[in-house]
Amino acid sequence: MCGRRAIGIDFGTVYSCVAVFQNGKVEIISNEQGNRITSSCVAFTNNKRLIGDAAKSQISMNPKNTIFGFKRLIGCKFDDATVQADMKHWPFKVINDNGKPKIQVEYKNQIKLFTPEELSSMILANMKDIAEIYLGRKISEAVITVPAYFNYSQRQSIKDAGIIAGLNVLRIIDESTTAAIAYGLVNKISAERNVLVFDLGASNVNITVLTIEEDIFEVKSIASSTHLGGEDYVNRIVEYFVREFKRKHNKDLQDNKRSLQRLRNACECAKLTLSSSCQASIEIDSLHEGIDFYWTITRECFEELNIDLFRSTIEPIEKALGDAKMDKASIHEIILVGGSTRIPKVQQILQDFFNGKQLNRSMEPDEATQDDDYDDPKRPTSKRQAIKDAGAIAGLTVLCIMNESTTTAIAYGLVNKISAERNVLAFDLGGSNVNITVLKIEEDDFKATSIASSIHLGGDDFVNRMVEYFVRDFKRKYNKDLQDSKRGLRQLRNACEFAKLTLSSSCQASIEIDSLHEDIDFYWTITRECCEELNADLFRSTIEPIEKALRDAKIDKASVHEIVLVGGSTRIPKVQQILQDFFNGKQLNRSMELDEAVAYGAAVLTGDKSEEVKDLLLMEVVPHSLASKI
Repeated sequence: MCGRRAIGIDFGTVYSCVAVFQNGKVEIISNEQGNRITSSCVAFTNNKRLIGDAAKSQISMNPKNTIFGFKRLIGCKFDDATVQADMKHWPFKVINDNGKPKIQVEYKNQIKLFTPEELSSMILANMKDIAEIYLGRKISEAVITVPAYFNYSQRQSIKDAGIIAGLNVLRIIDESTTAAIAYGLVNKISAERNVLVFDLGASNVNITVLTIEEDIFEVKSIASSTHLGGEDYVNRIVEYFVREFKRKHNKDLQDNKRSLQRLRNACECAKLTLSSSCQASIEIDSLHEGIDFYWTITRECFEELNIDLFRSTIEPIEKALGDAKMDKASIHEIILVGGSTRIPKVQQILQDFFNGKQLNRSMEPDEATQDDDYDDPKRPTSKRQAIKDAGAIAGLTVLCIMNESTTTAIAYGLVNKISAERNVLAFDLGGSNVNITVLKIEEDDFKATSIASSIHLGGDDFVNRMVEYFVRDFKRKYNKDLQDSKRGLRQLRNACEFAKLTLSSSCQASIEIDSLHEDIDFYWTITRECCEELNADLFRSTIEPIEKALRDAKIDKASVHEIVLVGGSTRIPKVQQILQDFFNGKQLNRSMELDEAVAYGAAVLTGDKSEEVKDLLLMEVVPHSLASKI
């Protein structure tokens, strides 16, 4: 290739992603904040232009000049019904320029107009910059994905945006087709299989039917439906709450762009929450004219608001099958792609259509966080018995009480098919504690050699440090004590929890709380560096139980073959750095889903009659039993 290298760009409505093929594999490239995906968002201020996560983080303070969702305008006319419908939900201004939509912003104290293609080129240029920093060389060529429904002119618009960004676009390819290629390469398919890719993202649903055999991918049909995705589901929630606010307070939120954007942000979070919980809370202080807005929306209500949209996802599937001259029984695999496929009702409707066929979710891993409960080694009987009693109340016979870090190691051993003996250290850092387990694993034999724990050392404690910091800062700045306001403290804590999550992938996070205490608005930015300074001693303390576990196991750190991470707080970059430094730069194993590994290992222990795990042997450690039979 003579040094020449092209990149692959997934230009999405809400998020974009860049990757490169090198050393025989695909590498997803993280942005400067450490995120593997970047917000497809552009913001303009009086002195600069912001792109990506930096733009999105200030959207509530600058809604009229923060532009998102503009991909939906590519190839459209201003008078199109879809454009008019979208404009009702956007806080920024879209104007008619000779029949074409353009976005109007104030930039460096001047009114500027941008086409959707110009804004798209800014995102593509940002993806190019991210790749160049990572690869250490100039990039001039790219393959860019687009929705399957894009026509020739829309695809040409993307190509033009690439040229503006300084890229020679080698190929424009459908998003769902690339997902099928990824599936085929990862799963090494040999026998011919009919695969249907169901790609439900932020703004559209794309269906592709392919026949895959070894390295041959034959696209049989494509079908799409525009304006049918996560953004549209959020719009329905926003409209619902606007009506409720007007009914309850006789005031129209449509008159306040900033309030609408704050409501929209809250509804986006609620939509994500409802994919894993039965209800979500909307809590916005001083939403409009000093009125606080607290509401709970259930998953059932969310499904009722969007049921017609959910059902509409079947139409393009039927069309794609008809065009491919196949019936649904001929499909061997249904691959889910896109964030909106996490919605349980969408999965249910899809599974019902295919007569209960299992859906393949392997291409879209879950990224939710968890909080881990602590099991005190000094009082194993009382707490373990309490768990057993809780199980009995729930109608369950508790077969076994197990340490979370141990189940993680079991999951790792089974997933990775260990044959030669390996020493594995499971590092479990959750919401309230850190648990370390050292095991010897060989084939299906798991010998736990030591365990160590430290309580009050986890995500909740890291958040407490941030809250204390902001309480001090608030008192210094306004001479008022937030400790006197339980409500204000709760709001601050919620904001700090969200900031902690953000700082795992970004260099800074915004705290924006209207009317925090005595009508004082609190807007602040905390950097990752500041968070690390506040928690430096706690982060370093995670090493102590590791040292104890290694001593008890009578091995040194050089003897550990694998360090397996589990628990949401292991996502914190500084924690990973301290851990890696302690093990002299050894690579950390992040292959286990942080929130699924514990459940996976626990499920294995219930399967002693199945063929797959009948020979599993777990040897206990004394005095802290890893698998206490009760």
